Amino acid sequence: MSNSSDNAIELQDMTCGFCSCMCDDINITVRDNEIVDTKNACEKAHSIFLHQRHPPTACQVDGQSVSLEQGIRAAAEILKKSQSPFVYGLGQTTTETQRAAVALADYIGAGIDCRATAASGHFTAAVQQHGQVTCSLGEIKNRADLVVFWNANPLETHPRLLQRIGNDSKHVVVVDDTNTATAKVADQFISLENQNNFLAIREIQSCLKNKNAPQSELPENVSPWSDFADQIINAKYGVIFVGTRAIESTAGYPFSAAILKLIRKLNQFTRFSCLPLHGQSNSAGAENVLTWQTGFPFGVELRQGYPEFNPVGCQLGTLLDQASIDVAVCVSGDPHAALTDHQIASLGRNVSLIRFCDGTTERELESNVSFGVAPFGISVAGSAYRFDGVPLPMRIATASHLQTREMVLQNIQSELESAQ
Repeated sequence: MSNSSDNAIELQDMTCGFCSCMCDDINITVRDNEIVDTKNACEKAHSIFLHQRHPPTACQVDGQSVSLEQGIRAAAEILKKSQSPFVYGLGQTTTETQRAAVALADYIGAGIDCRATAASGHFTAAVQQHGQVTCSLGEIKNRADLVVFWNANPLETHPRLLQRIGNDSKHVVVVDDTNTATAKVADQFISLENQNNFLAIREIQSCLKNKNAPQSELPENVSPWSDFADQIINAKYGVIFVGTRAIESTAGYPFSAAILKLIRKLNQFTRFSCLPLHGQSNSAGAENVLTWQTGFPFGVELRQGYPEFNPVGCQLGTLLDQASIDVAVCVSGDPHAALTDHQIASLGRNVSLIRFCDGTTERELESNVSFGVAPFGISVAGSAYRFDGVPLPMRIATASHLQTREMVLQNIQSELESAQ
C-alpha cells in the first residue's frame, strides 16, 4: 500500500474476482472510498472496478424496501414453510460464503448445486471416472513450451490468460470450429470444420497408437491429425485448455473422458496436463467446498438428512421444468442466463425467490426477498480458487455499508434456529 500527495491510496497485488483467471497482480487506486484507477487489469475488470455501484438498499420484500432484520425474518419465514427448497448460484463469491450456503442448505434440507446448466458438470464427472493430470498457471508459465486451446477463446473470456502464462515464449495452438480472436493471434490454428470434438480426439489417440506400431501395420490413409499428434508428443511440456463450449455440448461427457484419457496417454511420451476454463470466478471453489462438506462436487440432495448425489435431477432448469421446488435461494452471480423464458417466469411466481444482489448481476428478476450485499471482488474479504485450483486471498478495496453474503446467510440460519 502506498499513499500519494492527493490522499489517494494505491492497493497493490489485489485479486480480481471477475473471471476464473483471478489475476492477483492488480494495483487499485482508491480516493475517498472510491476506486479511481487500476493497473494491470483487463478492460472488462477495469470498467467494473471503476463503475461498480453498491445496491442502494439493504433489503426488499415483495418490491418494498425494508430493514435488513425484517428481510432476514421474511426469508426465514419462507424457508420455514418450504417443503422443497433449493440453493444455487455459488460462483462469483468467496469460499466462506459458499461454506455458509452449504450449511444453510444442510440445515433446511435443501438441494444445492453450483452448475449453470446440467451440462456444466461433464468435465468433473469425467475426472471422477478417469482422473486428471493437472498443473498450476505458474507451472505452465515456467515450464510449458506448447499450449493448446481447444474450443476456448481466452482473449474474450479470460483476457489476460495469454499474458499471464507468457505466451511469447510458447507455441500456441487453437483448435476450434470458428476462427476466434484467440485463433487470429495464435501461432497455429487447426480448424475442426464439421468434425466432432470427440471424433477428433479419437483420431489423435489412433495416431499416437500408430507411433509404436510396425511400418507394415500402419493404415494406408494418413490422418489429418497425424502432424498435430507428432507436435504434441515432441513437446517438452504441454497443456490443453478446454473451453466450456466443448464441455457443455451434448457430447460433453464423452469428449471430456476422451481428452482426459488422451492426456494420460501423452504422459507416456512427455509431460502433459489439462485444465478446463471455468466461466465464473471461484467455480472451482464451489466444487471444492461442496466436495469437502458433502462428498459430492455438485447436484447434492440434503432432504433426507444426509447428502445424496443427483447430478441429473438436482439442477435448477430441470427442477423448474418438473415443478419440483417451491423456494429458490440464489446466492450469487447470474446463473439464470441458460434458463428458458418459461423457467424464468416460474421464479418469483410459482417458486418463491430469495436473492442476493451486489450490483454486478445483469438480469433483473422479480424476487420475494432481495438482499443488497457488499460487492464481491471489491468490498468482501475472504478466499477464492483460481480455475487451476490455487486458492487466493480476496482483500477489501473499498468499504461497503452493506453486509456480506456470508453474514446474511448465517443470520438467516440463526433466525431459523431461534424459531425452533
